[in-house]
Amino acid sequence: MELEREFLRKMDKIIDRLDLLLRISLPPPRVEGVKLGKLEQAVFQLCDLRHTRKDIANKLKKSSNLIDVTLNGLKKKGLITAVEIEGSARYMRLRQ
Repeated sequence: MELEREFLRKMDKIIDRLDLLLRISLPPPRVEGVKLGKLEQAVFQLCDLRHTRKDIANKLKKSSNLIDVTLNGLKKKGLITAVEIEGSARYMRLRQ
């Protein structure tokens, strides 16, 4: 039973990575028409797969809660996605 669960977890990770590869291999749609506030723009620019949520909060000198809300809003708009790298969620722009 435990072996099956581990197998399914690994398959989920593989599927997530394949989905991500597909997303980044296609040319991204432009952000035109999507209105972003100053904080959203700043957070969006830091979504470069190098910054964690905490890094973004520290760099912008904002609370983690405010950054969480902003990242979730950008995800809902389809502008970014979270990618797990070395056990930490990092963020990637899906649109230019």
